[in-house]
Amino acid sequence: MSGSGKTIVVFGATGHQGGSTARALLGAGYTVVGITRDPTSPKAKSAESHGVKLYKGDLNFPETYAPALQGAYGVFLNIDFWALFDGVDPLAAKAKEEAQGLAAVTAIKAAGVKHLVYSTLDSLGDVAHFDSKATIAGYVRESGVPYTLLYTSYYYSNILFNMLKEEDGALILDMGVPDEVIVPSFAVEQTGLWAVQAFKPEWVGKDMDVVGECMAISAIATGVSLVTGRKCETRHVTMAEFEADTKTDRGWHNNFKAMIDKRFSRSESESRKVVPDAWTFIQWAKMTGALDKYRK
Repeated sequence: MSGSGKTIVVFGATGHQGGSTARALLGAGYTVVGITRDPTSPKAKSAESHGVKLYKGDLNFPETYAPALQGAYGVFLNIDFWALFDGVDPLAAKAKEEAQGLAAVTAIKAAGVKHLVYSTLDSLGDVAHFDSKATIAGYVRESGVPYTLLYTSYYYSNILFNMLKEEDGALILDMGVPDEVIVPSFAVEQTGLWAVQAFKPEWVGKDMDVVGECMAISAIATGVSLVTGRKCETRHVTMAEFEADTKTDRGWHNNFKAMIDKRFSRSESESRKVVPDAWTFIQWAKMTGALDKYRK
């Protein structure tokens, strides 16, 4: 086992990315300390039952988690923008996330951590939840702490927010995006498979793409049809309609505009060299049962 008992501190150990990473690190032989605001929550207790050592800490207050960093070999850092977003002001959430990130990187450096793996996104200039992470990635690069940057992609599970069921039982994937747009995607449940590899010495100072499948919107709908046995259609939005849309949330719209412009892309082939068993969309649906409620 590669971990040899080294201690890794995982921020957000009860979240989607952090939880997956904690489990994978435990399986690889690492000692895992999970930072959580509420060690008594059901998710925290579940993590503890699998071997995670819980530590109560809050990213808003570095003094609460700084002691847990002392003596740790590595840190997995992921900050949840959406937990900071009030639904109205994305720039305020961006500022809060950047402040949390700067404080965390500062504390990580002060503790002498040997390897920081940070889950990040691209700098797009007009998508707050991307740009905040890109800013923090800049802090990481400049910190002097040995690092690896995980460039994650769209969660397969995000489509669940856009699934509609018609009265006749037909399904609609209502993304508001043209069918031909390619969406780099992955199973967030497998984040830890990449994170474990990222902690290997050969990944220090490098970027790692995290993607399972790059799919057109139309292909996602076809996949839903195959898994559920129900016909799934999109809204068949044209590129002209997408470009003219001024009503959709700007963050959402600009996110997909970046995919169209190739400012947000991932290498599926390079990612699969790191994690050959990364799930495709259909494998994710079958393994998690996420689409079972839509089955015929």
